[in-house]
Amino acid sequence: MIMVSKPTGATLMLLAGAFVAMQLGAVSAEARDGRQRQAESRPHANYTHQGQVQRTTNGHTRHDIWMGAQERTASRDAVVVNDKQARTRTRDVQWQGPAGGQGSRHDVTQRTDDGYTRNSTATNAQGQTATRNATVVNDAAAGTRSRNVTATGFNGGTRTADDDLQRTDDGYSRQTTVTHPDGDVSSRNVTATYDSTNNVWSKDVSVDRADGD
Repeated sequence: MIMVSKPTGATLMLLAGAFVAMQLGAVSAEARDGRQRQAESRPHANYTHQGQVQRTTNGHTRHDIWMGAQERTASRDAVVVNDKQARTRTRDVQWQGPAGGQGSRHDVTQRTDDGYTRNSTATNAQGQTATRNATVVNDAAAGTRSRNVTATGFNGGTRTADDDLQRTDDGYSRQTTVTHPDGDVSSRNVTATYDSTNNVWSKDVSVDRADGD
């Protein structure tokens, strides 16, 4: 149980959203690939890091460089462009690891009337590609938020995640289902309630993991 101040409806949605990355206690294939790319792009052991962000008229650029032992360096360059009229946000990232390997990621977020879509493509140092497509739909009147994700990793395996949040009078409920590349299915169900008298949150979670996860 967690002691917090009285939440608003928007706060409930945000609190529930904090658990997205913890779906089923398992990490998606795309997220694992992302961490692998980050690890490959930075020197190991001791290193120094310098970063610079430059605002532009429609977004920003960012340049990061890491220097490790034997003066080996890794770099990462990102360009973000916002188009308010088209309601899009584009993010392009290029990285180079200390061993010379290079990779990239391209993200396009499209705002919709009731949420957004985000399509991502990543290329690793071996030239393999991974994709991730997400659709989020909010229904303020019904107090619901749905999130559907399809991710295909560098190894070609595809995983889907369906996440549904329902706000209630005293908290929220959430059901998440993940279908793994081998067809196995995992699920995670959450019921959260807020006791306004005692100013206390309570949360019940049940997880059904796929075999071998």
